[in-house]
Amino acid sequence: MPFIGRTQELELLQTEYASPRPSLIVLYGRRRVGKSTLILESLCKYKHVYHQASRLTDPDNLNLFKRSLETTGSKISKMGLNSRRT
Repeated sequence: MPFIGRTQELELLQTEYASPRPSLIVLYGRRRVGKSTLILESLCKYKHVYHQASRLTDPDNLNLFKRSLETTGSKISKMGLNSRRT
């Protein structure tokens, strides 16, 4: 399905991704307006890891995040990231 609209938002995200400095992007809004789709579309040209936290405890969210990293291990190694086990 083609992604339509959100040109201004996509450009803002692309500019932020291209910045040499670290940053934090907070995206918020009403339910069901396409926030997750916008993020995924903006990342499609980049090697990335995407994880969406749930309304669980912090340890449960951390475990789910670790599991998502493990399941994409080959992709992560191609990205050149080091994994550290604690």
